Amino acid sequence: MGRRWQSIPDHLQGRIRSEIGGSVVAKSSFHRPKRNQTNASAGSPATELQRLLEQEFSSRYRLELEYRFLADRKYRIDFAFPDQKVAIEFDGYRSHGISKEGFRNGLRRQNALVCHHWQVLRYSFLDVKERPSEIVAEVLSLLSEK
Repeated sequence: MGRRWQSIPDHLQGRIRSEIGGSVVAKSSFHRPKRNQTNASAGSPATELQRLLEQEFSSRYRLELEYRFLADRKYRIDFAFPDQKVAIEFDGYRSHGISKEGFRNGLRRQNALVCHHWQVLRYSFLDVKERPSEIVAEVLSLLSEK
């Protein structure tokens, strides 16, 4: 196992394993299929969350993907309802990283959103997979308040 993985506390290793579904293997034995080799009908969790949000909300609200909320920063919101200042973040370990720097950048971005009066909802792979109706209800509740 690599040094990076070994530096992660045991209780977090367990959470990571549950999020990515299974055991973590040494980098040299890990094989990620190329994009065209994956099952196209089984969309990624982020794609599934996008489909869910578009299906439920695009007729009533303006939904933006990869929305830049500050012109002078590279920060982007995964799914944004800019008129209502509601941000939806899909937190996958691979996309946001588990490094100290990635963690700090995520905190800075979250703080920038809050300082600019955005409300943020965050969802994981398991949230999208196991409780999509609850996600819709939470987003609707927040949007309805605006």
